[in-house]
Amino acid sequence: MFSGDKLPWDAVQSYERLDPPNARLRALFADCLADDQWKLLWLPPTLPYWRLGDVFERARESSFTKRLIFSAWQVVPKAVAMLVSYEVERVALTNLDPDAKNTAEDRRRRRGLLRLTKAEGRLTGMPVLALLYPSPTLAELGDPLAILREMPERRSLQNADELVAMVRTRLQRLLERYLEDAASDGPDDEAWYWAAPILLDLERAPHARKWWKREDLSWQWKVREDEDEEDEDSGWEEHVASAKRVLGGWKPTGRPPADLLDMLAKLALAGPAVCALRSLSRIVRVNDDESRILLLDGAGKIAWALRSMFDRPESMAVIRTTAAEGAFWKQVLEYSLDGGLTAAMDEYLHLVRDLAGLFDCPPNQVIEVATETVCDALTLRSAPQYGRALHWRPAQRKLDEERRAASARTSPRASAALSATNRKQSSATSKSVPRSTRPSGRLCSAALQSDKRGWIFMPTAMRSCTGICRQTPWISNNVSVG
Repeated sequence: MFSGDKLPWDAVQSYERLDPPNARLRALFADCLADDQWKLLWLPPTLPYWRLGDVFERARESSFTKRLIFSAWQVVPKAVAMLVSYEVERVALTNLDPDAKNTAEDRRRRRGLLRLTKAEGRLTGMPVLALLYPSPTLAELGDPLAILREMPERRSLQNADELVAMVRTRLQRLLERYLEDAASDGPDDEAWYWAAPILLDLERAPHARKWWKREDLSWQWKVREDEDEEDEDSGWEEHVASAKRVLGGWKPTGRPPADLLDMLAKLALAGPAVCALRSLSRIVRVNDDESRILLLDGAGKIAWALRSMFDRPESMAVIRTTAAEGAFWKQVLEYSLDGGLTAAMDEYLHLVRDLAGLFDCPPNQVIEVATETVCDALTLRSAPQYGRALHWRPAQRKLDEERRAASARTSPRASAALSATNRKQSSATSKSVPRSTRPSGRLCSAALQSDKRGWIFMPTAMRSCTGICRQTPWISNNVSVG
């Protein structure tokens, strides 16, 4: 609760609900959080390939999109962005942990669950490699367009489980000879999750072997990040080196997990790297191994950027409260399946190609521009906003920081976290919920942005506060103010 016209910082640090003394802002809060919309890490695709999960399906049916808010007051963009972001973050984190606190110390404790490190001599993130590896075989077997073409009698969207079962059957035939020598008892060998796709690719996709053999693969695969995240992924090179053992004839010998085929089928349909590879392949035709390797590089980078988004505290809270219990990487995969990630990625990269005019460009240019655009959107950080709590007595001015990401101002002014030019360009092309700072892991950019040249239409779908700027939903969540 606000005290007069002051923001109660103690309440903010305790993640207490703030009830702003403004009817329009209260209505905006209700609108942004209605029907569990805070659980959306991206807007549902316009034309999904299967029935989406409950939250995404309700948002799609209601034509949920972003909101554009206008105000003549300079303070409004920051105020709305901070307060809406705080509310979305509060709801997400307290739904997972009612005792969550909004302090620097508590935020540091919420470390990512998809880390690629080494602990006690053991590589901790090898199963995560399954999300990051752009397997050409899985991309082919799990292509929903190809599957649906084989079902001409289809009159309505299939359930995701039906497609998973179809892909599972295909994978079972291909993996039989690899699994027949595996142990039938003992503990589950999780290496099968990441090794099985590599084994299939070495047999069915010759260019995959060339991709794996490169000495600088670990460098080409990932997206450059800040120092804190580099520390969390200090074991990345060792993870890649461990996976390369498959090229020398190594394969898992332990008992395959009971859900191995189901997980591989879900990876084929909704794995981040596989979706990225398939979507890139739809916007560029490649006829040689060099270009195919570039496709794998681009898809790997996009998967890395998606991993960064999934590993944000708010994203982790959303996924863990939405998906069934289990390992977090499996929850991410389940969430991607429910959210129709492959259709969302197809739609976004189609838009990127059109906006950048990449029709008659060489394949390497298309891949580079498309990859950079997606990664910039996914790794865009929102700027910290500073609120000063002023006290009448001298030397008692307190500087407090609040973050914003569920909503963001569209002003082109420079920010502390990102240059204005980069932020403006990245916001204009963002589709999925980028890896903005803590609040909700969601980005809001403007469909119409005001600058000295007048109004600029930007490729984002949006609804203004009066409902006059509504179009097909393209970009992730919630509110833009300018």
